[in-house]
Amino acid sequence: MNIKLISFIFLICVFSSNHAFSQESNMLPGTTDTINKYDERGFKQGLWILTINSNRLFAKINYKDNKKNGYFEEYFQDGINVSSKGYYKDDTIDSTLMIFYPNGTIRAEINYKNGHKNGISKYFNNIGGIEELANYVCDSNDGIFVKFDEEGDTILLRHFSKNICLDCKENEYQLKNIGNGEIYEKNYYYKDKLSSISVYLNNEEIIRRVFRIKKPYNIEKEYYYQNGKTIKCIYYNRKGKMKSESK
Repeated sequence: MNIKLISFIFLICVFSSNHAFSQESNMLPGTTDTINKYDERGFKQGLWILTINSNRLFAKINYKDNKKNGYFEEYFQDGINVSSKGYYKDDTIDSTLMIFYPNGTIRAEINYKNGHKNGISKYFNNIGGIEELANYVCDSNDGIFVKFDEEGDTILLRHFSKNICLDCKENEYQLKNIGNGEIYEKNYYYKDKLSSISVYLNNEEIIRRVFRIKKPYNIEKEYYYQNGKTIKCIYYNRKGKMKSESK
């Protein structure tokens, strides 16, 4: 094989290796900044803008060495209004997560540390009034839990330690068996009336929590757990009909 042919093959190989990820990098319109960029190792770097059908904005996420790091925004289906925003640290949320209604009103402020709920979380109605306030330690209710009415007055105040209510009158009874374990339901009472909390346990592990409106005692929301982590949340309207679900 002659020297010219060897040199030609070498140049093709170099060009191919340098060009392998070039299609994954684009210019941000109106600037000289690049987006959706892979480095020579194939790792995502910098700002990535994700779209649906190439024209509807879905999310803006920053990466460092193939991990989500830094500020992010997610959008509703219209691709215009922000549905949530916060900061990632090594692929886990590590900031106050802001969640919004489609009209731009804040729906929730949830504090995270290394991907787990830690600190005060606040939940609001669609006109900006606070509905709930709770303190978390590593995803568990630990401290105060407060519910407010539409006027902002306190209608329920509880104190928790690792998801256990400290100031509730408790009535526990066996609900049914599942496999080798047993599921129990704990209903928490206040002044002889069913409060808004029922907890379901399997072998002492919480698998479900249900919050009820005192009147007419319809389910307001329910949380499902697995290995100590929330895997699903279902929300209901005041008539007890499901209005949304998140995982």
